[in-house]
Amino acid sequence: MKYLYLLFFIAFSFSSSGVNAQEKQLKTVNPLQIFKAYADKIWEADNGKTGKDKFHDISTWRWILGGKAIRISHQVNDGIYAGETHIFYDPTDKTIKMHYVTTDGFYTVGTAVKTKDGIHYTEKVKGQAGSITDVEAKSTITKDGLLQMSSRMKAAGQWSKWSTVTYKMKSNLQK
Repeated sequence: MKYLYLLFFIAFSFSSSGVNAQEKQLKTVNPLQIFKAYADKIWEADNGKTGKDKFHDISTWRWILGGKAIRISHQVNDGIYAGETHIFYDPTDKTIKMHYVTTDGFYTVGTAVKTKDGIHYTEKVKGQAGSITDVEAKSTITKDGLLQMSSRMKAAGQWSKWSTVTYKMKSNLQK
């Protein structure tokens, strides 16, 4: 029986490994192509401040599952806060869905839509997030290759002002 598991593992490894398999999958999962400029990169944002005003975020975007999904892991200020997002296409609804889980005891479920300027995200907040019920965000890659993320939250029925963070590409994970 253990040989059967080993054979399955080897067959699975060969069938799902390699950039060519991911590139082939990306062509068949067209809706996720909107993330091509973001994925397989490590992005870094740093406001240059120290102490309680410090903001340093490392965000890693990776294609996973043979190009059928994207995993975004990010860590703020050396792990004081962290979160992970899985983005995938739902063929039943014909929508790009996302699930975001955090170290703060809340998570979000939402959707992503391509716009003329980038990608627009709409999320419902679940769990222990106080009075925050909704999050709206926008992302774009600028002409000079920077990632700009803008977001706002709805708390106690009121939307906050938009807040923007700019990320530089720290490294490219493509082979």
